[in-house]
Amino acid sequence: MIGEQRSAIVEMAVVRSLLFVVLFGIIELSLAMYTYNYVSDAAREATRYAIVRGSSCT
Repeated sequence: MIGEQRSAIVEMAVVRSLLFVVLFGIIELSLAMYTYNYVSDAAREATRYAIVRGSSCT
């Protein structure tokens, strides 16, 4: 009985560790995608600004 409780505790610790790794991985990938989209949009806007204003832009 005590051995079963200990193995259940170890199993729960391993499963929770894997769950947190997956959860934080998803969060980090989401932040990376958000940053990529933000920078891409800023570059697109800057390019459009430069095209519309031409070389007379200061």
